[in-house]
Amino acid sequence: MVWGIVFSVVFLFMGGCTRPALGPAVEAASACPALSLSPAEVDARYEQGRATIAQGDRGEYYEMIPLNAGLRQLRDAALHGHRGAIREYSGHLSRVGIVQMRPVAGLSAADAAEEAMMWKILRVHRGEAVPAGEEATYRVLLDPAQAFPSGFFDASTPTGWMFQMLPPGGVERARTRAYELKDCWKNPQTTTR
Repeated sequence: MVWGIVFSVVFLFMGGCTRPALGPAVEAASACPALSLSPAEVDARYEQGRATIAQGDRGEYYEMIPLNAGLRQLRDAALHGHRGAIREYSGHLSRVGIVQMRPVAGLSAADAAEEAMMWKILRVHRGEAVPAGEEATYRVLLDPAQAFPSGFFDASTPTGWMFQMLPPGGVERARTRAYELKDCWKNPQTTTR
């Protein structure tokens, strides 16, 4: 009886911690996401997602119902290569999954952290600047063929701190999936946003 209660509390606290079916950003895959939306629809999802999230903006925190709904809209646009959506989506996942260590948008906290890391790496693959002082870290993150050097996960940088919040193997999965996605959006309409 006591073990059942302990298990239930741990399960609820961890947010279920099973890898959800809706997290293709971190799931093993070799194909690019299906592009089912027109450029105008992608832009609309991005704007709707931002507006929905803004409804729950309470300064440092966001109400979870609008945040979850808005993140799903941003994710649709991000999976179509929308740069703004990728930035917004990864930023919110980082804040909730990594900083607050809470589940969000159908993802456990650990899966949200892993997906946030994948999008963060992908942003650099797609031309964003490497964060200052993290050049050595990103040389490894951008190349999944490179082994992780000794002490890599103990780096005293903002990205190094984020590593501590990912599940075992999370950094490897995130960098591999980011590498797989890096060339998916060649259409100029989706790469210039």
